[in-house]
Order: sequence, then structure tokens, then C-alpha cells
Amino acid sequence: ANLVWLQIFWNPRNFSLFLKFLGFYTAEGSIDIKKSTVSISACNDGTIKAKEEQEYIENLIECLGFSIIKTQEEKTALTYRIYSKGLTQWINKEVTHLAQNKKTPEFVKNLSSRLIEYYLEGLYRGDGHQTSTSYILATISKKLSEDVEELLLKAGYSFSTSIQAPTTRGYIKGRQVIGRHYSYHTSWLK
Repeated sequence: ANLVWLQIFWNPRNFSLFLKFLGFYTAEGSIDIKKSTVSISACNDGTIKAKEEQEYIENLIECLGFSIIKTQEEKTALTYRIYSKGLTQWINKEVTHLAQNKKTPEFVKNLSSRLIEYYLEGLYRGDGHQTSTSYILATISKKLSEDVEELLLKAGYSFSTSIQAPTTRGYIKGRQVIGRHYSYHTSWLK
């Protein structure tokens, strides 16, 4: 399956776009195997940052030639759905679909530092934020956190990772949301 997708996206421009897409999916995506659907969420809170995030993922999806359907499941989340059995099966095998189980596909770890940065860019755009001196990526997947550390080393960055215990997250539609997973916050210098 890896070879099929690598052959499809081996054009250097398409491959870099696919790596960004793959990173963003890893941060903000899910799949439905029965419906052969890849879903990717983007912030929809009306801010400039949310608009930039939407344009970023829409551009990637369109440039890669996938047809998308936009749905708004919540006021603050816009979801992009791609119907593709092959892509859904490949993602299920290489990345998985539950946040706590997500991982980086093995082939990404063997790429050049420049190509690794494309993947990290997509991942950061989905689950990252920045301070005045560093980029920070948060995930509840221990495996993905370890993968990111490996990728940062291979791309030439120094980093640190902290672990945070589950916390009460707030309310959604009047229902209290309580965290169940530890989160891993990896920080690297700009």
C-alpha cells in the first residue's frame, strides 16, 4: 500500500503537499472505514487564524485532486470529508484513526530533513501553537509524541517534551468535558 501512494504522489510538488496533508490529518483527522471517509476538522470560530487554517487544508485537498464536502458539525468546527476507499484504508494502516493511537507513518522517518519539515508543518498547523521563542505541538498519543521527537532530531532541531495529566476541559453544549488521557507537549525553537 505504501508504494501505491508513494507512486501517486512522487511528483516532488505533490509529494510535499501530501506530506503536509498527512501531517494535518494526523493532527485533526479521523476515518470511517465502513463509509470509506476521511474527515478533517478545522477551526471555525471566525478568527483570522481559523480562516487561514481552513484555506490551508482546503488548498492541500484541492491541489491533491480529492473531492471534498464541507460540513459544519459544531459552530466552532468545520469538517472536510473525502470519500476514498484507498485513502481511508491506507490511513487506517499507516496512521490509525483514534487520537490516542495516532502515529507517524514509518516512511516519513526515512525522508530527508526538508521533506520531514513538510510533514511537521502540517502537523503543527493542526495541533500546534507558538510562543515568542518556540513552536509547541500537543497530542494525547504517546507514540506520536515519540515519533515527533525522532523527526525533530532528524530535521536538526533541539526540543523538550512535557507530560500533563488529564484535566477538566470545560463545557460543550452545556455538557462538562473531562479529559481521560495524558497529553504530551513537545516544544522546539523557532
